[in-house]
Amino acid sequence: MRAYAPTNRRRGAPGVDGEDASSAVAPQFTVVTATRDAGTAALQATTSATAASGLVSFSNLSYNKAETITIDFNSGSLTGATSGNVTVSPAAANKLTILTQPPSTAIAGVAFSPQPQVRIEDQFGNLRSADNATVVTATRLLGAGGLQGTTSLTAIGGLVTYTNLSYNVAETIALVFGSGSLTPVTSSNVVVSPGAANRLILVLRAGASGDQSGSIRPT
Repeated sequence: MRAYAPTNRRRGAPGVDGEDASSAVAPQFTVVTATRDAGTAALQATTSATAASGLVSFSNLSYNKAETITIDFNSGSLTGATSGNVTVSPAAANKLTILTQPPSTAIAGVAFSPQPQVRIEDQFGNLRSADNATVVTATRLLGAGGLQGTTSLTAIGGLVTYTNLSYNVAETIALVFGSGSLTPVTSSNVVVSPGAANRLILVLRAGASGDQSGSIRPT
């Protein structure tokens, strides 16, 4: 068998010629199956096709992982054929995922460690490594205070790495990362504890009174 690439004259569809030992086209080949050789994921769509006049044309093969692959074509005891390299690029940006979660615990007013890192992916989970333009914004979901630090950053190589996010209220929060029409993602919970003791606050009980000099005297 002789494989020909999707980019040749046969309208972009990969295919296989059935040949005998003298390279003449053999007219009665039956079923040829395409499988992924180089690469790590599965070939998609109709991977087996029946010959017509010694030719097998595949009409809808696809691949969901962004990497370089080759395709093997085989049919029973016939000598197989392997395609040239096919470089598969990511599809359009579709969603955000979290590469590095914020810490499970934090201290009020202290920058999170580690800082969250967010991926921009296509619908199949491929990193959009050429994306250097998408802006991702972090907001507080659970909780009642305001998220501190630089909350909007532009992707570099499909990644958004925050550097100084923090939170000033001692409570449990979660973060949401969003960007336009992309599917947002929510972090795991962060339990924020009070910071180090910093000041004293005088609290009057009901019924407390002061003397004429203005001093406070509990009753």
